[in-house]
Amino acid sequence: MPTKKPPFQRLYENTIKLENGCIEWKGLCGSSGYGHIKAFGKFVGCHRLSYELHNGPIPHGFEILHTCHNKLCINPNHLRVGTHKENMLDMKNSGRARSGIRHSQSKPVMVLGVFYGSINEAERLLNLSSGTVSYWIKNKPENAKFINREQYNGKS
Repeated sequence: MPTKKPPFQRLYENTIKLENGCIEWKGLCGSSGYGHIKAFGKFVGCHRLSYELHNGPIPHGFEILHTCHNKLCINPNHLRVGTHKENMLDMKNSGRARSGIRHSQSKPVMVLGVFYGSINEAERLLNLSSGTVSYWIKNKPENAKFINREQYNGKS
């Protein structure tokens, strides 16, 4: 039976090099859009594994930021360590953060047959715990669903 290749070898076998210098992961991706690979018995982010292979352990409480803004890039020259706050600010400044009408929290919803301008508004006015309406939308559509702006504005 052939032995399994080490994670660092599998990491670079599943990539392509782009003209902008990104080394893009072409293997398994999670719903977040980041590449994942099984290493040492658990799934880890490919960008994190690449950073650690080239720079050593990631300090506790820090994240790995992409200077190229490509979630699939594992080029260690495009990765740097940073705080969560830095990461969120970087996302906002580069226009990648979901906000305003692009953010699901700001979409109108119908909850228990009543129209609300947003998930937050519905939870606040109904005195529900944070996350309840999102849970209902995903798991109990008879309780809550997203509606379009026209339905909300017309309250039909």
